Amino acid sequence: TPCQSIRIDPKICISCYRCADQCRTDVMVRNVPKPGGLARCEESCPAGEAIRWPTYYIDRGRFEDALDSIRAENPFPGVCGRVCFHPCEEKCARIPLDQGIATNALERAAFDFGTPKNARQPKKRPATGKKVAVVGAGPAGLTCAYYLALLGHKVTVFESQPVAGGIPRINIPEYRLPAAVVDSEVKQVAALGVDIKVNSPVDAKAFAKLTKDYDACFVATGAPLSQKLGVPGEDAAGVIGAIEFLRNSRLSNSSKVG
Repeated sequence: TPCQSIRIDPKICISCYRCADQCRTDVMVRNVPKPGGLARCEESCPAGEAIRWPTYYIDRGRFEDALDSIRAENPFPGVCGRVCFHPCEEKCARIPLDQGIATNALERAAFDFGTPKNARQPKKRPATGKKVAVVGAGPAGLTCAYYLALLGHKVTVFESQPVAGGIPRINIPEYRLPAAVVDSEVKQVAALGVDIKVNSPVDAKAFAKLTKDYDACFVATGAPLSQKLGVPGEDAAGVIGAIEFLRNSRLSNSSKVG
């Protein structure tokens, strides 16, 4: 399954193989799969996506299949297709030949063109009777909830903010990542039977109760605070962290600038 269709002129081909998919050398040996072999792009993907497959499907116009392939490892292709820092592209084996495959743009295309009005859902395993609490409805918490639900567990997510989605939803500006994209993918998680409770902060007392009422608890409170610079005056009046500034602007349009 090559990443890219190979186009040659048989009249002048001398079988140098430079036109061929370079990734094969990482995953194949004499056309036999290499045990544990990973293409360089897949090895560098933080989400562990099987990049060769969505690329293969998109090359053939099969966007829904590409979307299913991505969601096998990452439930948020719409988000990642817009804001991922795509280390896979820097490791692409085609760089020495011409240029890297635009994997990030392909992931966005999979979401934009592969999401019908009634998006098909993956199959869930039979119910296990187990209950899991997830604290935080950001990318980590919702990813955990997504795959636990597919495994047949009953999942409840507790989110302190008025909307689910974490930093992608409440900190990244609309022009960079539309709220509708995040909301769409949150709905995909909820559609699996995950109960997402917003405006539900969890303090020490509530957490103690969760650990008693649920079979397991996953804490995914994220990184909601700006890093400090360690310079004089950063705590002075009128100084606000970037994360807080973006959150106020996104949720209530209350960020003031002078």
